[in-house]
Amino acid sequence: FKILVLIRRNNYIDLMRATAIILMVAFHFVWDLNYFGYIRTDIPNGFFWKELRAVIVSYFLFSVGASLVYTYQGGISAKK
Repeated sequence: FKILVLIRRNNYIDLMRATAIILMVAFHFVWDLNYFGYIRTDIPNGFFWKELRAVIVSYFLFSVGASLVYTYQGGISAKK
């Protein structure tokens, strides 16, 4: 027997997760450009880059926490 499970998606959490991924890809793209000498910027210690790192990490951690709360609203099942 195949059981079809309908999973309700929370679009806000998905949007936050997608934003974090896009920001991380952009950050690492600029990091690589700097590393290979195509641009010059102070990525590890620069004002904007430190804050962007904090925003990206915060988005990921918040989206993971929100996903866990949203997934286990009815309680945690030992079978899962």
